[in-house]
Amino acid sequence: MFNLQPFRDYLDLHQRERRGLIALIILIALAFLVMSLVPYVFESSFPNQRELERRMADLVQRSDSLALQKEAEFHRKKAANSKYKKLKNSSSSKANKEQPPIRYFEFNPNTSSDDEWKKLGLNNGQIRTIKKYLAKGGEFYKPEDLAKIYSIPKEQYEDLRPYIHIPKGNSEYSFQKDDWLKTEKFSKEETTKSLNLDLNTADTVSLKKLKGIGSYFSKKIVEYRNELGGFHSKEQLLEIWNFDEEKLEEIKGNIFLTEGGLSLIKVNHCTAEELQKHPYIKWNQAKALIAYRFQHGAFNEVEDMKQCHLISEELCQKIKPYLEID
Repeated sequence: MFNLQPFRDYLDLHQRERRGLIALIILIALAFLVMSLVPYVFESSFPNQRELERRMADLVQRSDSLALQKEAEFHRKKAANSKYKKLKNSSSSKANKEQPPIRYFEFNPNTSSDDEWKKLGLNNGQIRTIKKYLAKGGEFYKPEDLAKIYSIPKEQYEDLRPYIHIPKGNSEYSFQKDDWLKTEKFSKEETTKSLNLDLNTADTVSLKKLKGIGSYFSKKIVEYRNELGGFHSKEQLLEIWNFDEEKLEEIKGNIFLTEGGLSLIKVNHCTAEELQKHPYIKWNQAKALIAYRFQHGAFNEVEDMKQCHLISEELCQKIKPYLEID
């Protein structure tokens, strides 16, 4: 019979040792349990493989966006040229049967009709673009100017170029460019000296004749004049954004103001909405004035408006020319 007593003596533990062993086993079990639960508890904190691939794809897409845009623009231009080649060279397709054959002849792009453009191979969209350019005051001075029309592919322009004929009398070739600039400058200076415009009645065309006043400022002057109800002082032009004193000095001698040309607001009968339309009056000031008038009665003079706590002395003097007491 095999004697187990030596092993029993070896494995015989005191009570404290047994408690320690049990505690160690429990700790090991808890450690295994925690390790097994970690992936589930923190799963949302770590992206899975699919999420990592998606983020990487987004990063690549953002970094390549500029390159993709350039490539798209290249393909767009290439497609336009390819479409023109196909239209020009395909003689048996259905599209070619509907489109009349291209026939080249000398033409002036400033005066060509729609039929002439179509015979030269241009489609309706290209013709509309050219017509809009001419309608806005544009002009073709030399053959190269036609290449600036964005809807005409480079290859199509190269085919048209030998046939472009712009009469010298209608182009810059009839005189030297420098001479033209000198003549134009002298003519404008002479015209400006003789100008004398009423600032409250002049239209944009007349205002553009003033020195330093182009399309932008002529439009802004008329718009601000309508908002104010007319100008009572030349210095009010300085209230237009980017209109400086130097520009005002240049045109002061060519403008004047007629008396009684202002649109007046009847301050004792107007509503807050009507008063607020004036650029000098804010909405809270308009409401305060109407409320003050309701509580204290009609204004006897414009200076009475200063009794309203939102109306300063400066604002009162500024708005005074546009108010009427009745």
